[in-house]
Amino acid sequence: MTGYVDEMLTKIKTLRSKVEPSQQRLLHINSMYNFILYIDELNSIDSKTKVKELIEEYFSEINSLGYCIDKAKSRELGFSYLRKIGYYYRKESGFKYYTPISSIIIIGGSVDLLLFFLGILQILYYVPVVTTIMFMEWLYIRIFYASKNKVYGLDV
Repeated sequence: MTGYVDEMLTKIKTLRSKVEPSQQRLLHINSMYNFILYIDELNSIDSKTKVKELIEEYFSEINSLGYCIDKAKSRELGFSYLRKIGYYYRKESGFKYYTPISSIIIIGGSVDLLLFFLGILQILYYVPVVTTIMFMEWLYIRIFYASKNKVYGLDV
């Protein structure tokens, strides 16, 4: 498998040099890099084979699109490939899904606002509980998993 890893890492390096940073985010290059880096940690041969097939399909798809996609297509590819690949890595290699901080602020803030209007935050001295919990989880993943490249997500 190491020949495969080297080949794919070279492909990603070439892709990074050809594609703008904003397009790299949309193409999920960092997530794919992390997946390829740890493919040898997957336990079963079946998992490795399936992940390898999904990665090949993904690169074939983005190649057919000319490495230029919009946000909608990026999300579609993320849901079609990253989630499927991520399932194997979460289960067998300890990967974590990385939620962007902007999503945490929007989702957590919305739920906290709802709790405020329902009067529940008054009981908790107006501490934005949901946002705080989500932020703490984000920070934990950022410190302990992102530093080891064991994260994936739509906006990594």
